[in-house]
Amino acid sequence: FCALMKALDNICSWYHPKRDLLTLYRVLEGKSRAALAAPNPSMIGTMCYNAGTAALITDLPAELSLLVARGEMAIVASNVTKLPQIGPGWVLGGGARLKLAYVSGHFLDHPMMQMMSGMFRMHDRERVHVVCFATSQSDRSTLRASAEASCEEFHDLHTLGDAEVASVINTHNPQLLVNLYGFLDKSRNSISAHSPAPVQINHRWCSSTGAPWIHYHVTDRHTSPPEL
Repeated sequence: FCALMKALDNICSWYHPKRDLLTLYRVLEGKSRAALAAPNPSMIGTMCYNAGTAALITDLPAELSLLVARGEMAIVASNVTKLPQIGPGWVLGGGARLKLAYVSGHFLDHPMMQMMSGMFRMHDRERVHVVCFATSQSDRSTLRASAEASCEEFHDLHTLGDAEVASVINTHNPQLLVNLYGFLDKSRNSISAHSPAPVQINHRWCSSTGAPWIHYHVTDRHTSPPEL
């Protein structure tokens, strides 16, 4: 059933007689509530839709989209261990710069970089130390080169697992970690689930991560209705 619903959505067959949204909503709600009640890593492949593809369903209620995201993140959290804060936190000495880290699998020729390539180089370097962590291998594009040149430190970690990436970020002691995954392809949200930084932000690419370890979410009132 889930595979059929995905296939119909993929070909934009919104009015196909076998496209049963009410049943799909019941399935998504049931699986999400089960994940929240007793999360287990083995459940990740049985969720029918992941949070990213669920958000693309036409007319999906916002409440259900949030529930699916929370269910998926509960499964992610069931298999991680939070890292200790080993850096200075928010206690910065006179003249010390804020260390701001970005993690993404899309420092590539990708819409994320097409939209945000200027942002990395526009931080005030007298106040902010910018560190970028890439979890995808370089595609040798101009946009990848721009990212590498725009960050004071650029680390290619594409060969490491999520826990290892989180540990590397943690040892760099950032005060802020900006997650640029959302629910895009190549998303590795369990990295931030390890809490490698004391304050973590998700920048766009979904209406909500549903993750309690994300403290702030950059979005707008249309993508993320305030009442939720």
